[in-house]
Amino acid sequence: MAAAFDYLCKIVVVGESGVGKTALTQRFVQKPFCTDFLPTIGIDFQSRTINLDDKQLKLVFWDTAGQENFRSLVNNYFRGATGVLICFAITNYESFKNLSYWLEQVHQYCSLEIVILIVGTKLDLESERCVSQEEAELYAQSKNLQYIELSSKSDDHVQHCIETLCKCIIARRDRSDTAVTSITLDKKPEKDSSKTLMCYDAQTCS
Repeated sequence: MAAAFDYLCKIVVVGESGVGKTALTQRFVQKPFCTDFLPTIGIDFQSRTINLDDKQLKLVFWDTAGQENFRSLVNNYFRGATGVLICFAITNYESFKNLSYWLEQVHQYCSLEIVILIVGTKLDLESERCVSQEEAELYAQSKNLQYIELSSKSDDHVQHCIETLCKCIIARRDRSDTAVTSITLDKKPEKDSSKTLMCYDAQTCS
């Protein structure tokens, strides 16, 4: 029986507790915004199938707990992930400082093929901003990543964020399939080709 989708994308959402990871996934999957979120315990799952560039994508979001006592569990959830959203709140400088921790975990436990996006949440609280857009963009650029700001409450840029991630996942997977085909035809696989440096900037993947 043929699958009802062209791509299955496992998207892991990480970041400090309270930055709005659950609000982001629920806004995209279910649309209504709720202000009464309880901290995620361990892991929560959300899924939605979308059409993007005439392709059916089934997106499975792994919404992880940000509390420190759950961090050892979160590392297990990276296995098989195709995309990661590393979130911080623009109103919480400490959550921005901890991006390096989460990025280190992604690089340690995920495939080199993983697609990463830095996400600044709570854009609707602009008056309470602690992290400037320029500072966040400079950080992302220093890591060769793309940065997107959004508001789950007002639904600003949420769709754009997920679609940007998905387009890069598709492009990277298609390039990988092409490379495998080329190696099979040429019968001259290069040594350690799996360790080729990959660009994480989603702008290059659209």
